[in-house]
Amino acid sequence: MSESPRSRLRAPTTVRYFAIQGLGYGIDIGGFWLLFHLAGIPPLVANLMSKAGAATCAFFGHRLVTFIHHEKAHIGPQAMKYVLLLVLNTAVNSAILAALLHVHAPTTPAKIGTDISCIVLTYFVMKHVVYRRS
Repeated sequence: MSESPRSRLRAPTTVRYFAIQGLGYGIDIGGFWLLFHLAGIPPLVANLMSKAGAATCAFFGHRLVTFIHHEKAHIGPQAMKYVLLLVLNTAVNSAILAALLHVHAPTTPAKIGTDISCIVLTYFVMKHVVYRRS
């Protein structure tokens, strides 16, 4: 089976993943900064709120751009798997962040460090579980 010209021009999945994840992370860290620094919301609550907004955007970005799923019939199971991954990722991320804040690490750098520590695992779970082709 030969590749179409369009598929030959498409960036590899990992490049698309990090591009969408970068946009989502901009929403995450920007929302966190606004909620924590400007609104005075506690850092763990701000982390949860910013992740929820970023995750919503990232789900559709990954579905349509990274892993290219246009079938409407599969959105429900994918969304459920994505939410479960998000809950697990957020729990791990928040636990690491809480531990770093407990030892008086600077808040925003601690959040960035915890996010980086979770990104590789999240990619593989998304690729092989959430957006796996049937």
